[in-house]
Amino acid sequence: MNHFFSKHRYVLLSALTIIVVAYLLVEFIVPEGVKSVEQFTAIRAEAQKTNLLQDDLKSPDELIAEYKKISSQIDSRINVGVTSSGILKNILETAASDSVQLLDLSTGERILQGKRAEYPVSFKATGRYRNFHDFVTDLENGIYCLKISSVDMEPSKGDVVTASVRMSILGKSGGSNE
Repeated sequence: MNHFFSKHRYVLLSALTIIVVAYLLVEFIVPEGVKSVEQFTAIRAEAQKTNLLQDDLKSPDELIAEYKKISSQIDSRINVGVTSSGILKNILETAASDSVQLLDLSTGERILQGKRAEYPVSFKATGRYRNFHDFVTDLENGIYCLKISSVDMEPSKGDVVTASVRMSILGKSGGSNE
């Protein structure tokens, strides 16, 4: 046996060295490499996010101008005079322009809640689905700020629907909305 070790000692030492190096690689170097790659990936992702934000930078003057534009749009919606007759007229005109036939249209008593007033409105309408969709979209994008509570649709002949809608027109309880 002693003769075997002396004859093959270089082969055995080489094999032992390879085993020790492989053990060190697996035990210490590979986990450190994985940690480094994870850190590098995280840093790279953060840098990419930062670059995306920097592409959309606006100067303070641009931000102020955009704020003023948005504020004026909000003010134009808030300061609209709200009356029951104005609401009814607007709904009738919008229905006519979108080829929707109103079967029933009514408003309730104004509800005051602090500085806010709600004008309940309910209507039943019939028309093609696409026309009804356009009608509701035009109401939402119209001059009044509104809150739609419910829309109940029932199919009729073809692509015609009959829908019952409950909504509220929102306004101020004082000033131009009286």
